[in-house]
Amino acid sequence: MVKLRKRKTKDGRFSLYLDIYQDGTREYEYLRLYLTGDKQHNKETLALAEQIRAKRELEKQGAVHGFAPKFQRKADFFEYFEKIIQTKAGSTRANYGNCLYHIKRYSEGKLTFEQITEDWLNGFKAYLLNNLSSSTAKFHLYRLSSALKSAVKDKIIPLSPAQYLEPIKAKTKRIQYLTIEEIQSLAQADCPKPVVKRAFLFSCYTGLRYSDVLRLQWNNIQGNQINIHQQKTGETLYLPLNSTALEILGEQQSGTGRVFEGLPSSAETNYALRKWCIRAGLARELSFHVGRHSFATLGLTSGVDIYTISKLLGHKKVSTTEIYTQVMNTLKQTAVDSLPSVSIKK
Repeated sequence: MVKLRKRKTKDGRFSLYLDIYQDGTREYEYLRLYLTGDKQHNKETLALAEQIRAKRELEKQGAVHGFAPKFQRKADFFEYFEKIIQTKAGSTRANYGNCLYHIKRYSEGKLTFEQITEDWLNGFKAYLLNNLSSSTAKFHLYRLSSALKSAVKDKIIPLSPAQYLEPIKAKTKRIQYLTIEEIQSLAQADCPKPVVKRAFLFSCYTGLRYSDVLRLQWNNIQGNQINIHQQKTGETLYLPLNSTALEILGEQQSGTGRVFEGLPSSAETNYALRKWCIRAGLARELSFHVGRHSFATLGLTSGVDIYTISKLLGHKKVSTTEIYTQVMNTLKQTAVDSLPSVSIKK
């Protein structure tokens, strides 16, 4: 239902606007048309306003049958995406914010829904691939596509222009991990910052990310189990600790104090890891993700099934953990190649 209404302004005129009501929601559209003391002017203005009202009524009826009103397609996409960001939390919210940053950078100005065509999306896709890694570009394109799907549900657009867009295929990265011998070498070497050494080795035996190790408090540890709310996923992780992890922790304390008090920023930590690696005689680039990968790889090579590894890492889907199968395939090939050869008589 679309009704034409008027509201008195401070200067004595009457502003005309539409009262649009549908599906239990109400919105207003101000027409920037005004009634004055001139009868002929008012007659013409009301006729024009009635034409707009009738057009909006037809557009609303069309929306019921899958045709989005033109005035909605002209809506600001940036504002809509901002509202989506507000519904997110933690790192997901930050990732959506980064996505909007790149959409704005590519658009160079205002962006309406009707401007987002298949050609526009292909251009944005090319922009992402030219400026970001294929993996990051892939997820930014996914976030944009997700927002357009939501716009279809909200009846802002009839169809998503991204529905036929070919997704970005992220290049498979070679997973960096440590062998048990390399971990042993690190354990025997001195690190410029002892807290970094303890924290990294703890990551190798728990699979925890740097962000979670940094936030880990003593009250998150109950006996031989960790109970922590993961910063990246927002999910609660219940993780049993083995004897080595418990030895790294040392004597457990009570309260909310941080387990690895004094662990420096990510940049300082990575610098300390590089120095430590050199002292251990390893020609490797260390990061906490290497520790996490090492935990998963050591588990798989020890016979732990991939479903259990997935749960220990806090992955929502087992498919996320399947990246480690490439490591297993490499190890299997190495094992086969190491078999002694024999001379076969022909």
